[in-house]
Amino acid sequence: MVNVKLLHDFISLEFDELEQKYQDDDIDFLLDEIDGLAFNESHIIVEHTESFSDETVNPEELSSDISQTLDDRGFSRKYIEDYIKAAKQKSPSDVYIALIKQTLIGDSTKNIAPRFKFKNGNIRLKD
Repeated sequence: MVNVKLLHDFISLEFDELEQKYQDDDIDFLLDEIDGLAFNESHIIVEHTESFSDETVNPEELSSDISQTLDDRGFSRKYIEDYIKAAKQKSPSDVYIALIKQTLIGDSTKNIAPRFKFKNGNIRLKD
């Protein structure tokens, strides 16, 4: 499973900035996985959904720019198509919720949900 924060930065930052923030092993792992990575809603960058909801932005032009960026970074055509489709349809709050779900529940070996309390009980996805 890839680190979602690293993935977001991989999409949005220049490579030299990425190297300053992350260890080479983490970046290498991501680069090895990138062409076969399955799309997940938590991968969407909130700024992309905000841009699609901005009425002054041309959605076709924005789609093309995002698609080119993802292609340059090595993502598969299927991943790019799924990403663009979801970014157009989702609201920023939907993206935040997907990211929270991924963080709390995502990888079962790193599931942090049981460690958080809500209303004197364990946090649940519904909460």
